[in-house]
Amino acid sequence: MDSIAFVITSAPYGREEAFRGIYLSFATVSKHVITFLLLLGDGVYSALKDQRGKIIEYPDVSQLVQNILAMEGRAYASRSSCEVRGIKKDELIEGVELASDIRLAWILVRTEGSIVF
Repeated sequence: MDSIAFVITSAPYGREEAFRGIYLSFATVSKHVITFLLLLGDGVYSALKDQRGKIIEYPDVSQLVQNILAMEGRAYASRSSCEVRGIKKDELIEGVELASDIRLAWILVRTEGSIVF
């Protein structure tokens, strides 16, 4: 598989889904698979800067997202999901792009595989 999209729809803390999806996307990008991290719904909270996961004894999801970006993975936050939650672009990790639902759908259609968390 040359490309994969991970769709994260749940918040990063309190449940395992977001962490598992982001951690798995880190694994694929480290194996040089073209990796897209798509954050929708409460998944957009994974892209917030300055998270303090260690305070609640949980891995820092924002650091994983930064690592994915540093390894040439791509991360997109749903513009409409951010707007509904009052999240502004400057609150997101540098390198996370805001994307329309049409853009996110286009990425899903163009990748060889996708997994939803």
